Amino acid sequence: MIRLWPRWGGHRAGWSLLLREWLLSLLLMGGLVGWLGWQNGLGRLDQTLYDGLLPQLQRSARPDITLVTLDDASIHVLGRWPWRRAVLAALLSRTTQARVVGLDVILSEPDLNQPLDDVLLAEAMRQHGKVILPVVLSQRGGQLELLEPIPLLQRAAAGQGHIHLELDPDGLARSVYLQEGFAKQTYPHLTLAMLQWAGHKPDRIPGMRRPEGGAAPGVWQRDYWMQVPFAGPVGHFRQVSALDVLQGRVDPASFRDQYVLIGASAVGLGDAYPTPVSGTSRAMPGVEVMANVLDSLLGGQRLERVTPLWSMLFALLPLLLAYVAFLSLSPRWILLTTVALALAVLLATVWLMRAGWWLPPSAALIGLGIAYPAWSWRRLEAALRYLGEAFERLRDEPQPFGLVDAAPEQLTTVLDQRIMLVRQAMERAADWRRLVFDGLNSLPDATLITDAAGTILLANQAAARRFEAALTEPLPGRHLAHLLLPLQPQEASNILAWLDLLDPGKIAEVADGIEVGAGDGSRLLVKCAPFFNARRELNGWIVNLVDISSLRQAERGRDDALRFLSHDMRSPQASILALIELQRSPGRALPQEEFLQRLAQYAGRALGLAENFVQLARAEAQQYHFAEENLSELLLDALDELWVNAQEKGVTLVQPDTHPEAPVLADRVLLTRVLINLLSNAIKYSPAGTSVFSQIHYEGGWWWCSIRDQGYGIPPERQAELFQRFKRFRTSGQPEEEGVGLGLAFVKTVLDRHGGIIEVDSTVGQGTTFRFALMSAAGADTGETAIAPPAAWTEQARMDDADSSTG
Repeated sequence: MIRLWPRWGGHRAGWSLLLREWLLSLLLMGGLVGWLGWQNGLGRLDQTLYDGLLPQLQRSARPDITLVTLDDASIHVLGRWPWRRAVLAALLSRTTQARVVGLDVILSEPDLNQPLDDVLLAEAMRQHGKVILPVVLSQRGGQLELLEPIPLLQRAAAGQGHIHLELDPDGLARSVYLQEGFAKQTYPHLTLAMLQWAGHKPDRIPGMRRPEGGAAPGVWQRDYWMQVPFAGPVGHFRQVSALDVLQGRVDPASFRDQYVLIGASAVGLGDAYPTPVSGTSRAMPGVEVMANVLDSLLGGQRLERVTPLWSMLFALLPLLLAYVAFLSLSPRWILLTTVALALAVLLATVWLMRAGWWLPPSAALIGLGIAYPAWSWRRLEAALRYLGEAFERLRDEPQPFGLVDAAPEQLTTVLDQRIMLVRQAMERAADWRRLVFDGLNSLPDATLITDAAGTILLANQAAARRFEAALTEPLPGRHLAHLLLPLQPQEASNILAWLDLLDPGKIAEVADGIEVGAGDGSRLLVKCAPFFNARRELNGWIVNLVDISSLRQAERGRDDALRFLSHDMRSPQASILALIELQRSPGRALPQEEFLQRLAQYAGRALGLAENFVQLARAEAQQYHFAEENLSELLLDALDELWVNAQEKGVTLVQPDTHPEAPVLADRVLLTRVLINLLSNAIKYSPAGTSVFSQIHYEGGWWWCSIRDQGYGIPPERQAELFQRFKRFRTSGQPEEEGVGLGLAFVKTVLDRHGGIIEVDSTVGQGTTFRFALMSAAGADTGETAIAPPAAWTEQARMDDADSSTG
């Protein structure tokens, strides 16, 4: 949930204010909904819902209920109502096989015109023995009067029962009271009296207990209020016409073990009532309403109203759940929860209705319908108030970019001003985000931003390049310690060393950073600094990986220079000073010729050392001037320059058999010096009478040059140090040679700057072969793709060297 806190008091005060407002709203809405629920129905609204849900209870008509109706056809043939009671006696005599008969005809006055008919009817009832007569409450002159059958018929009847229906304010018959009467004498409903006589009285009389008048004499009491669960629409039960029964068209045996109800269905008799299932076509006869009551009592299909207390609780429960959602969910989920609760109320109503209970749902639905918009309005009002105050604070803060301005004065409505402030704040946030991303990506060093736990949130392009070879997925989402694990510092052996970077208690210990070595040979300085939110809480870490390889290389160069100046350069100069001092002593002075020879030797050695050191420094620092050069031509120039040196040493320089056109992009001066250094080393470390071979060939877009001597060779364990500064080697039997070990370091530096590679293959006592490769300039011009050179010479290259040695 997104909670919007007011300005004053911070989050705690805002939460307290929200709780107070929530509680007040809950109490007000709870009081309203509780009162509505206590009404146990809200008139037409609940009645409409009831009528719409009532078809859920429809079922097949019971086969043991039969209606004998005084219909229009019977009235047309037998004459207008009331009929002679002798006709009723004849009708009863045709239904003697019935289990019980309910005669829905009021017989509260004797027949003065045909007094013998009362005797005939009483005799028929005595012979039948299973006839239940109705009683009805009437009002005459403002007084209640109970209309009972005449005493003659009462004595002949098997029982009596009232036939009242309860009409709701909208005029529909939906319920009955199963027990009515005065304090001294109460009557069951006619259908209940039929069941009692037949021995099928329910174990528990259904309906809500609500005697309206207490036990006072003269007050009509009603009890066991039951909703009628109509089995179906008008005509749902089996019906036969009274005329058909009297004329013998209905077999008397068809009434065997039947519950028979005799009553009027003719339109003109007025004994019909609108019901929820009768539709708009016609009302349901009273005798058929009683058939539905009888059906429900027989089948246990009760439908009772709950007490006001349960109705109130049913209305309050979804309201309480909705208010819990108001306090804990986002607006979208609040809406969905409210709709779900409304649907749950309807489903619960249907389920309870099927279980025999009617709980009016309108109070609960009205509560949800009012609570959601009311709470949304209060939250929207609070959000607007909070945003207004927040933007006012934001406007008061210094804005270095001028990104937030006051809402234009021409926007007169509060909503327009809020929309404009939101738009300006969004633009400001976008600009700040752009500033952060651009600033982060402009940093030359790998930089990571993590959360407080060390999970990477942002990484710049330098970091992506640094770790792209080791990762198959983006950096964000990975943990910093796992990412830095391959860069373990020398003093650490597990991941816990990197977790120190994320420990606020060890910020001072790692303030200077941790120096590590990367897999590519570079040196990195890992530094970490915390950043905090506006509440001064730790929000995360900024981790910077500074490549200090050049710094460490410069330090090594400085140390080498100091060593060179303090040792190598001082040695020949000290020898010159010692030689001059010796020459000043007449007794120890050397002959003039020997003195000058030694002086020239020491001075030449110092000059050579200085020249080698200067050349290496230039190779590392100066800007190269690349142009297309012929590698074969440069090799011939180097051979010519060193021909005299080779002759003086007694070493033969064997030129290549062929001189192919070998175009490469190179700095002519420096690449020539590379060839001279390699040939000079081959001559210097070869005994007299041996040969130095050179060869150039093309392979896979690269031009290869090899220089092989027949000298003393280099032990395998020392070959890895060949290209380091000030490294010199001797094998057994090898004479002392002048030098300080800068020639091969120069070669490696120049070839690296040219994008080339160099390899060495040496065997002690057999000689050494140096091979280097440069990409063909012709391939670069034509777009030909150069194949990466192999890690070692191909067998063909070795055969070419062997052929040149025998030529």
